[in-house]
Amino acid sequence: MILALSLVPIDNLDAAIQELRDDLPECLQPSLDWFEDNYVGRVIRNGRGRRIALFPPHIWNLHQRVLNAQDRTKNHAEAANR
Repeated sequence: MILALSLVPIDNLDAAIQELRDDLPECLQPSLDWFEDNYVGRVIRNGRGRRIALFPPHIWNLHQRVLNAQDRTKNHAEAANR
């Protein structure tokens, strides 16, 4: 379920993460926290945005690439091996 976040539009990531947080079993919450810390950025306590992520969404999000029928990887050697 967490991997599906790569196909969500970047503008809708906050809502998708919150929905996922509400539906995930308690044992998977640490995985979602890890994903949020490293790939989206943790929400700042005062609610004014997010911290900068180690790998921001514009690097890994595939939503627009799928709509444009582009390669879903930037590693063309990997794409050639499919």
